[in-house]
Amino acid sequence: MNCVFFIVSSVTYAMKAKNALERHGIPCRVEKIKNVASLGGCGFGIKVSKDYLSAAKSIFFSEGINIAEITDCGAKYG
Repeated sequence: MNCVFFIVSSVTYAMKAKNALERHGIPCRVEKIKNVASLGGCGFGIKVSKDYLSAAKSIFFSEGINIAEITDCGAKYG
C-alpha cells in the first residue's frame, strides 16, 4: 500500500489530526489499528497517502498535534 499511519496518543488527537488535514485539503481516515499491543499509541491512527507525508507532518507540527509513531500501512497494522 502507498500509505502511512500517524499513530496518536488519544482518540481526541486522532480527530484533531483528521480535522487539521481536511482543512488543508489532505484526504485521510481515522482507523482502528489491529496490532495495537506493539504500539505506544491509543489504537487509532490517521491513514494518509505517502504523497502527503511531508505536508501532514508539517501541519501536525504547526498545530501542536503530537504523533507517537509513523508507520507504513500494511497487514501488520491496517
